[in-house]
Amino acid sequence: MKLKSKLSALLSLVLIACAAMVLSACSEVATTSQSCAFIVGDGGDTSDANVHEVVYPGQQANQGSDENVVYVPCNSRNYIINPTDKDNKNANGEEIGDYHKPIRAVTKDGTRLNIWLTSTWTLNQDRDVMMKYFYPFCEKYQCFSEGQDGEGNINSAAPGWNAMLAENMPFAIDATAHQVLPSYSDAVWKKDVDWDKIASEMSEKFADNFRKQTGFGADLICGSGDVSQWDDPEKPGKGKFTCGQVRFVINRIEPSDANQQRLVDRQTKAELEKNSNRASLNAAKQKYGSNAGNWLGMQDTIDKCNANAKCVVVLGKGSAVVQP
Repeated sequence: MKLKSKLSALLSLVLIACAAMVLSACSEVATTSQSCAFIVGDGGDTSDANVHEVVYPGQQANQGSDENVVYVPCNSRNYIINPTDKDNKNANGEEIGDYHKPIRAVTKDGTRLNIWLTSTWTLNQDRDVMMKYFYPFCEKYQCFSEGQDGEGNINSAAPGWNAMLAENMPFAIDATAHQVLPSYSDAVWKKDVDWDKIASEMSEKFADNFRKQTGFGADLICGSGDVSQWDDPEKPGKGKFTCGQVRFVINRIEPSDANQQRLVDRQTKAELEKNSNRASLNAAKQKYGSNAGNWLGMQDTIDKCNANAKCVVVLGKGSAVVQP
């Protein structure tokens, strides 16, 4: 009986130990191709509250019972600054864009501008940057999602993510535009020239302004696409992550003063009409010679007469009548 009791007690201890192992067992964390995950201590009695691991897109890792998991977008992103109007909606009728106030700048001619643009970017996936700098920055805004790929929220991101961008991106972009535009004349809005060049210069200067805006010396974001990637794009997290420049596309540049824009529009229209008239006269000279002006005048009169059913055109001394 004593042996049986000892065996029973031993079996109980084994069962208790097994139960403890089950309770402390790890669960699996998986990310999609669009997201990264942070595995973080839950701050309980048996854990700290630090970041323990970064899980890169398409990877798996183990989560302990005293750890939490949160997700952030890790794919190519854009930040669209555009006006609010009926044309800026997607096929679902939802408003397009992230920020709806223009970026301000001044040309070297002193004209104040409204600039509408798009920036393309992604997170800096360098492990140290994500763990030491981006996580605490993101935590300020609670920019994480508890589910993958933003869980269908606005712009496929958590509300805190959008708040983080709204508090930093427009101001860094605005500061960059203030550095770049003063070297350009009013031709940038009168004739829509040099937009690609402006975008390129903004890319060169943006990183420094974003660092100042966020207060971090490290680059928290990089350019999206092929300018920022791991040594082997198929093995994120291994080797070095190259952080390229955030890129810009200028969508529209216009003067802040709407009256100034209307004046230039009228001047542009008049110039186009003048060029059209000059082209018509040159073509008529080839056909009618020195009398080209007279023939064009008659054609113009007849064209205007066509709009009036009672109009009669008399050529010469009445010997020829044109009645449309």
